[in-house]
Amino acid sequence: PSIVHFGTHGSPDEVIAGKTAVIVEGRNGPLPITARVFRNLPSTPRLVVLAACRTTFGPRFGAEGRDDLPAEIIRSGIPCVVAADGPLE
Repeated sequence: PSIVHFGTHGSPDEVIAGKTAVIVEGRNGPLPITARVFRNLPSTPRLVVLAACRTTFGPRFGAEGRDDLPAEIIRSGIPCVVAADGPLE
């Protein structure tokens, strides 16, 4: 797909890089989707939209910002990510 869109809940982690996730409903309950999932896709989308609360939360590093979910998705090879910094209502 060219675009992957998540309209769901966010699960931020400001301490451990790689733990911020979007939460989808799996067969056995809530399933966190972290950046690791995007490294294993059969094809690379051009855009990922994270319509979920606080998906830009992650550990701070220097003046460059946060090591957050969008940054990790971009490092996995997806060129563009849209995410939310605060709550969505």
